[in-house]
Amino acid sequence: MKENPIELRLTTAPGVRPVTASALVATIDDITRFRTAHELEAYLGMIPSAHSSGDSVHPESHASPRVRAYRTRVNRRFRTRPS
Repeated sequence: MKENPIELRLTTAPGVRPVTASALVATIDDITRFRTAHELEAYLGMIPSAHSSGDSVHPESHASPRVRAYRTRVNRRFRTRPS
């Protein structure tokens, strides 16, 4: 398997291992399609949103199943990170 320079660079960040870096690259595909970091965060579903009606508030997630799978992997990784 050929090493991806973007994946290698991502693994230099604390807590990012090769599997997480590979999942991020596969999920995002072409980073230039996002004009801002906020657009990327929204695509990954990392920006919470809520729908409210009267006294009820319901959290929403508009992330695709692929994005939800990536987000789950990242969240698990950071929750199990040793101190």
